[in-house]
Amino acid sequence: MEYIEAATFQNIDYTQTPLSQAAYEDCVFEHCDFSGVNLSGCRFIDATFVQCNWSNALLHDVALQGVQFDQCKLLGLSFDQCSTFGFSAAFAHCQLNHSSFYQVDLRQCSFVHCQLQGADFVEANLQKVLLNHCDFKEAQFEQTQLQQADLRHSFDYTIHPAQNAIKGAKFSRSGIHGLLKAYKIHLYNDDFRR
Repeated sequence: MEYIEAATFQNIDYTQTPLSQAAYEDCVFEHCDFSGVNLSGCRFIDATFVQCNWSNALLHDVALQGVQFDQCKLLGLSFDQCSTFGFSAAFAHCQLNHSSFYQVDLRQCSFVHCQLQGADFVEANLQKVLLNHCDFKEAQFEQTQLQQADLRHSFDYTIHPAQNAIKGAKFSRSGIHGLLKAYKIHLYNDDFRR
């Protein structure tokens, strides 16, 4: 496999010019379009993606190790198809709507200011993960490991406490309704006067 180190790639449309199947270490990709591209078998080690579009890319056996995504469009991705070896990524200001993290070990990941609407976290491991200012509207949590995860500033999640492991997880008071929806419990303002 070809090995590419410390290179910078800018404004490349990989839908027209295929990306070489290689190991990319300490590389930076800026304003590149990978949408719908077959990235199978590529390895990204300590790579950074800035304002790139990965939507609907094919990720079979793709290695993501110490990868940073900043302001990227990552819609409909199957992260559950990635290589599990050393999987670690930091997502900041990214769109990850309808992506799948089914059974993915995300303990070495972080999500900050991300859209995760309709994302699949079924049986994923999010123990101790920072989920800061994220939108989880219609995201699926079932048999998900959320122990000590930090969701204090995230919103629109629905997490059934009996179907997920949430011991030690951090939630805000305003987000507590997301834990009670399954029980059809109604919360009211404490200032209610008869």
